[in-house]
Amino acid sequence: MGIFISGLTPQVEDGLTPGTNLLPFKIEEVDSGVAICRDMDYINPAQSYGKIATQVLFVPAWDFNFDAYSHAQGAWMRGVENGYTLVRVARDGFLSVSAPTGKIMAQKTAFSSNGSWLVADVSIYNNQSFYAKHPLWFVAVLWLLFSIIVLTALL
Repeated sequence: MGIFISGLTPQVEDGLTPGTNLLPFKIEEVDSGVAICRDMDYINPAQSYGKIATQVLFVPAWDFNFDAYSHAQGAWMRGVENGYTLVRVARDGFLSVSAPTGKIMAQKTAFSSNGSWLVADVSIYNNQSFYAKHPLWFVAVLWLLFSIIVLTALL
């Protein structure tokens, strides 16, 4: 289940086998999927879920208190890039729901060993982001601008 692009976290995930496929499913006609923790640190599988028009992505994670906010922000940004609502549950981090617009719809810290709950209404968006449809457009524009600058400087 899930994809780990650059491997598992040493010592924490020893003995586990990385997944190789996406895990898309439907909840009452809502296209959903699951990515696991570090999956959201990389372009894929986040981008692959965007390409198949996932509307809600569920992400269980294990943060380590000190990296909780930065790890959560990276995951929220993947939701914005790829156009889906992100429901992220992190041990020693944040329980959160973020919209594909970047708005944090609900958030609660989960640093207690007693456990935490977050109940939220999740908005479902039917949009696939421009980035999910055309992931290399920005790189192409940068190369074009760079080429124009170089040619202008040489002439």
